[in-house]
Parts: sequence; structure tokens; C-alpha cells
Amino acid sequence: MGVTFNDLRGTAVTKLALAGCTEAEIATITGHALGQVRSILDAHYLHRHPELGKQAIRKLEAGTDSPKSAPNWYELFAQPSTKSE
Repeated sequence: MGVTFNDLRGTAVTKLALAGCTEAEIATITGHALGQVRSILDAHYLHRHPELGKQAIRKLEAGTDSPKSAPNWYELFAQPSTKSE
């Protein structure tokens, strides 16, 4: 099982996206075209990444006036991944 340079670039795209970088920022760092960045993220990496769900729920909760005793929305709505990471 060999890891190629392109495997590492794809992983870098994913890590940068999870860190909150924009697609333009990712393309600048990795040398991909914007369309390639979107394609990599859509096809291979982020479509079911659990950290993205957690980030989205945190944003939702931060933008609403929910009480402190609000349910953990991520646990309620998260679907177990069927794809191995």
C-alpha cells in the first residue's frame, strides 16, 4: 500500500477545509484549481466527515437563543458513517 504525492495533497485539502480555510485559500496553498478543490472535497473526503457536522451544530447553537439545557443536537441527528475513514 503506497502513499502518493497526490494522496498527501488530497489529505492537505481536507485538513485545511476542516481548519476553516476557504476553497480559494486551499487552492492557493495546494496548487489545485478551485474546481479541483471542490471536486476533491465532494468526491472523496468531506461528504460525511463527523467534524463538519459538529462544527455546523456549534454554529447553529451559537446563532440561536437556545437554553443551556438544550439537547445535544449532534448526537440526536448524527448518522453513523458507513464508510471507513
